[in-house]
Amino acid sequence: MTGILINIPILNEVDNIRALTERVQKQVAGKNYTLLYVDDGSTDGTLEIIGELQGQDPKIQVLHRTKTRAGCQRGGALFDGMVWGLENTTHDIFVEMDGDLSHLPEELPIGIALMRRPDVDFVIGSKYLATSATREREFWRQIMSKVMNFTVRIMMQKEISDYSNGYRFYSRDVAKSIAARKIRYTSPIYLSEVLAIVLTDNFQIAEYSSTYLGRIQGSSKVKLADIVEGGMALLDISYRYHIGRFALAGGAADAPLTAG
Repeated sequence: MTGILINIPILNEVDNIRALTERVQKQVAGKNYTLLYVDDGSTDGTLEIIGELQGQDPKIQVLHRTKTRAGCQRGGALFDGMVWGLENTTHDIFVEMDGDLSHLPEELPIGIALMRRPDVDFVIGSKYLATSATREREFWRQIMSKVMNFTVRIMMQKEISDYSNGYRFYSRDVAKSIAARKIRYTSPIYLSEVLAIVLTDNFQIAEYSSTYLGRIQGSSKVKLADIVEGGMALLDISYRYHIGRFALAGGAADAPLTAG
């Protein structure tokens, strides 16, 4: 096993970034890993703290992006971080998680252990298994999440309990498959689009019961426009899933992404 890429999109997480980093480091201590923060233009001191932490741990990297669209662009950040991992590391396990402590770093060993199984390619930390838990999340966000997730389960596969949670673990082969596709969505609905690709390619999926914490510090990046776009996008994703058509990216590759 060659190592673990922990891919975390961030935007103005000054209240969370130090605690998040320390808790992640504790869970992967002694392992070969890269902790990649994909920043969409933080201006609140987040990058200054990360710079300080990089001086203590050379395994921390930052990929700088510039947002070109309104609304949450978490999907685009995840994709760019994944591509960076393919181009700049030989890691065989890719992890995605939120930068606001909604996902518990203490669950990292659970997902990593599942990924060590020969019959697992993709792991989801699910909010919707019998022993999962959601805490301190606004009621309207919980309802919207449940409605969207129920809808996509009906439209695709009911066997998957959670299409929308961003706490995910997957193999390098899965990453290559996703990177080779023409991804249409850079908002949070990207998570469902990726899962449809994983299902189409017949990768083996496992889930575990996760605890999701609503944001305590800072403000959510998800806006009403993202929710509206997500509803329309689900129809498109479901259609492409059922006809088995997720186009290859094609054309010349973009210039390699660089981090520092």
